Amino acid sequence: MKLLIINRHCNYSAISAHKKRPSWFSREKCFNNLLNTIKDRSEVSVHVLFDGDSSQHFTKSSGVLVKEIDAKSGAKSFIMSMDYALEVADDDTLIYFLEDDYMHVPGWVDVMFEGASIVHDAYLSLYDHNDKYFLPQYASLKSQIFTSPRCHWRTTPSTTDTFAIRPSTLKKHYNIMKKWSDIGLNYSQDHKRCLELWDNGVPLITSIPGFSTHCEENLLSPVVNWSLL
Repeated sequence: MKLLIINRHCNYSAISAHKKRPSWFSREKCFNNLLNTIKDRSEVSVHVLFDGDSSQHFTKSSGVLVKEIDAKSGAKSFIMSMDYALEVADDDTLIYFLEDDYMHVPGWVDVMFEGASIVHDAYLSLYDHNDKYFLPQYASLKSQIFTSPRCHWRTTPSTTDTFAIRPSTLKKHYNIMKKWSDIGLNYSQDHKRCLELWDNGVPLITSIPGFSTHCEENLLSPVVNWSLL
C-alpha cells in the first residue's frame, strides 16, 4: 500500500485565525514535522494544495509538489482536494487529507497502515480528540475498541477535515463528503458529515493514544507531550 498525503495550505485562514494555539505552534513547524516523520519512506508522497499565491510561502522551497488552486475558502479547497485525489490516486493508495495545523508522532505512517487494515472501508484519523474526554455531550459515548500491533483504536462520531480514506470508499460516498462542504459556508460541517457517513455504514476509527494532534489549545491529543516534537 502507498500513502498519498494531500496537505492543504493558504497564506491566511479567517476561519482559524481566532483559535487559541499552544505557545510552540507554527504551521511551518507542523510542515517540517510532517516531512521529518516520513523521511526515507518511498511509499509516501506529499502533494501540497495551496489556496492562493504560494511564491512566498515556506512550502515552496520544500521540494514537494505544490499545486496552486483558487478556492478562497476552506470548504471549497476541501472539495477540490477530493477531486484532485481521485485524479491522481490509484486503487492501492491510501489518501490522507491533511490540514496545515497538525503534528505527528514518529512512526505514525505504520500506525495508519495498521488502522487501514482493520476495517477496509473505514475512514480513519490518528487524532485522539481530547473533547471526547471532558465535554458533557460525550459522557455516555460508547465505542467499539480494536487493537493493532502498535495501539488501540476506537469508533468515534466525528473528526475534522483531516483523515485517511481509500479511493474506493471516497468514490462510493463522494456525494455525502461533498454535501457538507458545499453549503455556502467557508468551512465544512465535518460533524454532520461524519454522522451521515456513519448512518451509511462508513465507520470512523481513531487511534488511542493519538499519533497526531490538531494544534488547538485544550484540544490536543492526550498523553503525548507535543511540545517536545
